[in-house]
Amino acid sequence: MNGGDYSTDATVFLTHNTSDRWNVVLYALKGFDSGSPDYGFDGQITYKF
Repeated sequence: MNGGDYSTDATVFLTHNTSDRWNVVLYALKGFDSGSPDYGFDGQITYKF
């Protein structure tokens, strides 16, 4: 996007297979510039049929 602020951030994630069918992923984000979010986090749980 033209005219937008620059974005610099770091993201780390952790993945854990709790069983053959279940998987858990956790994310954490830290922004370093005015165009970045200050911080963020999210998660995901998946199940294989």
